[in-house]
Amino acid sequence: MNNILFYRLMRAGNSKRGLILCCFLSFGLFAACDGGDNQKSAEYADSADADSDSDSDGDSDGDGDSDSDGDADTDGDTDGDSDSDGDNDGDSDSNSDGDADSDGDTTSESEKDTETDNGSSSGDTDTESDDDSNSDTGFLDADCDNLLPLPREAVKIDHFVASEDFVFDKEGYILQAGVENGAIAKTTYDGESTTLAAISIEWPQGTRLLPEGDLIVTNAFNNELVRIYPNGAFEAFAQGLPSPNGLAVNMDGIIYAASAEGRIYRVDPEENTYEPLLSMDGVSFDGITFSPDYKTLYFNEEMGSIHRAPVKADGTLGEPELFTTFDVTTEMKGLLDGMTTDICGNLYAVVMSGVILRITPDGEVEEVVRLGRSDGRGGDEMIPAVNFGSGVGGWKADHLYIMSFLGGIYEVDMGVVGKPEPHL
Repeated sequence: MNNILFYRLMRAGNSKRGLILCCFLSFGLFAACDGGDNQKSAEYADSADADSDSDSDGDSDGDGDSDSDGDADTDGDTDGDSDSDGDNDGDSDSNSDGDADSDGDTTSESEKDTETDNGSSSGDTDTESDDDSNSDTGFLDADCDNLLPLPREAVKIDHFVASEDFVFDKEGYILQAGVENGAIAKTTYDGESTTLAAISIEWPQGTRLLPEGDLIVTNAFNNELVRIYPNGAFEAFAQGLPSPNGLAVNMDGIIYAASAEGRIYRVDPEENTYEPLLSMDGVSFDGITFSPDYKTLYFNEEMGSIHRAPVKADGTLGEPELFTTFDVTTEMKGLLDGMTTDICGNLYAVVMSGVILRITPDGEVEEVVRLGRSDGRGGDEMIPAVNFGSGVGGWKADHLYIMSFLGGIYEVDMGVVGKPEPHL
């Protein structure tokens, strides 16, 4: 949905007027704004580390064009490995050994074995005694029949920029494409932030990581995806992908993109190809996520319906079915947006007004939390995305993190970890 436009209206001089316009837009009463500039191409800033991204064939490194050989890896090396590009920017995310102990601290692997969290919701059963920034064990056996009771309490952490989506890496950072300028920021739990890529994405939406650590962000304005390497180099690919919105990545690094035109696409980032897998007329898809076993793909319509489809062995989708539907526009005063799942197979869906829903595998709908109003009724927030923590750098694996378009992130102790992620 046009969340970036909503955000900018709300940030305009008269926030109340902007909010009213947002409401009209969200219910389709206004067409998309056309200020005469919507045909221009987004202009990407030069890469801050461009000298590590130039190859000998003259192909530019992130200016939006594709190289002729179809190789999406244009970071300057010749082995196809984006992690071995000679990154010298001092970031801790350029290692290529796949070692989960790459969070940039100096703690040895053996020491961390005694410092990991046990994924407990109580916080007082951690075996680490003095540093909450080390990695959690994450995916322990969950008691799926005895989850913590709902609703839950949320705590807001204010020192984060607003973004349409976000993702946690294995280094202990949250990665975001800010809605103010489209630049890619990496921020610790404590709020220490640096710029990962000097890029300006006009309309950043879905944000996910590939297994090797490359960041993928949708540029809905240009109908394309943008790949950002750990050294800060970047390039556009899948040009012409119609209205990409939410993203999901499977364990093999294949991207599934939800389109605002009511289609689901499969994108191969290495071959720079995409193909439609299913289509529904008259709807706009937004949130998209896999079940914990990656055998089911969930995707939602903004107006309140959630669908699911089986994932076949070849990566295509079987016949979709309606999973659940509810009247979010009148009961919850908002539209559906981002989604995620936990290790038990429960689905978590965002209603943009500030309501987070949990839907069990058999379709039972429960409210997790209502955000914004002190009376607990919700309705004055703007929530686009939700994800479970990485278990690294203070981001608890069994906590749910909820992005606010007004700035900041809410944290909710769920007592259950999220689904396995291909990059963690």
